Amino acid sequence: MAVARPQPGTTEDSEHTPEALLPYLAGLVASDGNMQSREVRIATSVMPFLHIVHNLVEALGYNPRINEVEGASIIRIYSTSLRKTLTNKYKIPVGKKAGKIIFPSWLDNAAKNHYISGYFDGDGSVSVIRSGKKGQWGPYQTIRTTFTSKSAAFLQGLREYLVSLGFTPTSLKAEVEVYRLKMYSRKNLELFARSFRIRHPVKIAKIGSVLGGEFVP
Repeated sequence: MAVARPQPGTTEDSEHTPEALLPYLAGLVASDGNMQSREVRIATSVMPFLHIVHNLVEALGYNPRINEVEGASIIRIYSTSLRKTLTNKYKIPVGKKAGKIIFPSWLDNAAKNHYISGYFDGDGSVSVIRSGKKGQWGPYQTIRTTFTSKSAAFLQGLREYLVSLGFTPTSLKAEVEVYRLKMYSRKNLELFARSFRIRHPVKIAKIGSVLGGEFVP
């Protein structure tokens, strides 16, 4: 399956180094996490992904704990050093950060790709939609890859980087309380699957099933 392959120029082992895992974790926290002064939290309702993230955090040398809440599980990492790294290196604010994050354009491309992979595992999606205008749906379908954020600045920085890699994203779209960055076509999703290391099992399955179907670009 294309999405399970390492990024070009990497090996399976290189995906488990701190150089890969830390920016991935930063992207995941930026999208689906929360930080206090001495703690980093990540929530998910998907148990296989919970174990993947738990093992990733352990591989970075931390001792994560898991708390169960209604409808989800929370990975809690008590580490001032990790929190400071995420704030200082990746500019993720403490507390309410959703509208304040910015895209880490200062990272090298490999680190940016790992960061984007983590962000997508938190707040990205792939879907198949019917083409045409509302009320005049045609017989065709098209593939849509979407990033969601409350920070327009973050998505604008992400858009500029994706364009530099050969993607063709649309302009940002403001919706109720959030912004969305969308990319249409099979070509964009195929390039996405080759470029980024998605770890979320539900999203891996979704990308695989979409690319395995008969859709019009």
